[in-house]
Amino acid sequence: MNNFTGLHVPYAPLYSTPLSTSDYPFYHSFRSELVPGISDKYLSLFAPFAIYWIFSLFFHLLDNLRLDVLERHRIHEPEEVKTKNRVTVREVIVAVLFQQVLQTLMGMAALEDEPPAMDHAGELNKWGRRVAKVVISVAGSKSGGQFLARYGRGMASWLYWWGYPTLQLAWAA
Repeated sequence: MNNFTGLHVPYAPLYSTPLSTSDYPFYHSFRSELVPGISDKYLSLFAPFAIYWIFSLFFHLLDNLRLDVLERHRIHEPEEVKTKNRVTVREVIVAVLFQQVLQTLMGMAALEDEPPAMDHAGELNKWGRRVAKVVISVAGSKSGGQFLARYGRGMASWLYWWGYPTLQLAWAA
């Protein structure tokens, strides 16, 4: 039994050895790089740049083709667009490139070359202790211990792989 701030929590570590492949969720990659041959750091810097220009050029192409199918659904008439847009295409390209260069330089400074190796078994054990502490404090030692014996590993695993990442993503949005 471990003692968490006065609570006697019946907690056994969830994982005493490294995880097996079946313990990982479907989205986990065992590769060190998402795209072979390109560091994830440089991929994360290059991808927004490439995606922006691919989509920009696609929409620029659609605009310049002046297809009848698209022209009848245009929100603004071309004359109206010409009178409102006083910025040249060259000025837009220069401004976008300047912003992207700044963004890339800041990204290079902020990103680490190699992310630290994750000890998923150790992290899952930390989540297991947190779950045990909460369950025991809410349900009591006897009922909580029974609940943990039955569902503790699943709860800790779900929180680690799905719950907390979903919360982080929602907070970031």
